[in-house]
Amino acid sequence: ITRNRLILQGKGGLLHATFNIVDITRNRLILQGKGGLLLDTFNIVDITRNRLILQGKGGLLLATFNIVDITRNRLILQGKGGLLHATFNIVDITR
Repeated sequence: ITRNRLILQGKGGLLHATFNIVDITRNRLILQGKGGLLLDTFNIVDITRNRLILQGKGGLLLATFNIVDITRNRLILQGKGGLLHATFNIVDITR
């Protein structure tokens, strides 16, 4: 995690939301958005050299976020829009 930028790559539209990390157990990451919207469960494929690679079931999404807070199991991402239910892969976390 460097330069406070999270890049998501996907197949359609933009994902802009704030998420809570509700569970990181057994290599699975569950993100919950506002209004109790549970997006998806991902497999953590790799966390090396400031890269977090998540494998979803399908679908792609492209967006860039600012990481504004990572404390007490909370990952807050700041975007421009609202919420979108989608499956996505995190392909890079760089400044």
